[in-house]
Amino acid sequence: MVSPPGDLRHSFHPDDQIATREAYEDASNPKSRAFYDVEYRTVGKEDGIIRWVAAKGRGLFNADGDCTRVIGTAIDITERKRVEEQLRELNETLETRVAERTAKLQEAEDALRQSQKMEAMGSLTGGVAHDFNNLLTPIVGALDLLQRKGVGGERAQRLIAGAIHSADRAKTLVQRLLAFARRQPLQPVAVDIAGLVEGMAELLASTTGPQVHVVVDVAKDLPPANADPNQLEMALLNLGVNARDAMPDGGTLRISATRDSVRAPRGTLKLGHYVRLSVADTGFGMDEATLARAAEPFFSTKGVGKGTGLGLSMAHGLAAQLGGALTIQSRQGAGTNIELWLPISAAVLVDGGGRPISFRTRSGVRSCTPCR
Repeated sequence: MVSPPGDLRHSFHPDDQIATREAYEDASNPKSRAFYDVEYRTVGKEDGIIRWVAAKGRGLFNADGDCTRVIGTAIDITERKRVEEQLRELNETLETRVAERTAKLQEAEDALRQSQKMEAMGSLTGGVAHDFNNLLTPIVGALDLLQRKGVGGERAQRLIAGAIHSADRAKTLVQRLLAFARRQPLQPVAVDIAGLVEGMAELLASTTGPQVHVVVDVAKDLPPANADPNQLEMALLNLGVNARDAMPDGGTLRISATRDSVRAPRGTLKLGHYVRLSVADTGFGMDEATLARAAEPFFSTKGVGKGTGLGLSMAHGLAAQLGGALTIQSRQGAGTNIELWLPISAAVLVDGGGRPISFRTRSGVRSCTPCR
């Protein structure tokens, strides 16, 4: 038998030395005279680079049957091996990637259907609320006139006062319906979210009661958000009350605000920069069926007479009307986190003396109409 040349043997990759030597010996063995067909790796002496080689050949034998040499061809197949390895990896992960892609498509379809459902509900709700508002206007006007003129006796005036109180509650209901339908009149300005949240902390603490620990965590140098401060305060208060009701035995209500950016499609959120206002509780959370309907108007788990089911839908409509979105993460036994995504304002915040207030963003220092 003829052994491979010394230089070639030393260049073999350690893992391929035995198989390559055996193939060479079989080709040079007078008894087997096998066809030399092997693929092996070599390690470059100068650069240490591993290359793949495909070698084919046969042994040449003399009249006595001795192998004088082995001749054949050797070609570099490094690129082919690289492509084969990529294909192998692709095939191994194909099922997983298809499953992930299918899940993403299903998630996108579900989000689209939910968006279309909420849009249809908003259109219908807005139309009903608008007509209801038109009906309420003359009723409230007539009751107010009767009250100011003192029509009837004391009992009649009590009835008129009760009717006015009910009419005022109906007006509030209409406003919340219009908020959900994104038809409420807004006065968006540049709002200092940090100041608004910190200013409401005491009110939220008194509203939720001593059994609920209110924590405020607002990022430093937060840019102003484009919002209606009065409506935003109302939405924040409604979310705080919902959180309190979800923690009958007490817990923690955490209100936080950070700057965030959307650089890839994310539900109904458009690409852009936002202030993310979060209201999280440690309550009993929601199951999937409840979570799917949480933002629908008049949907409530509080029972008859304990809630209108419009607080969350109002916040949802407010965020959407401002160009942002409302998102909900909840799990039974693990609490609920509701986030209001509010677009960052391009207006300029000023202090009481009319001086611009500077704030720092990720791209540098900017100045940001006052929130009044």
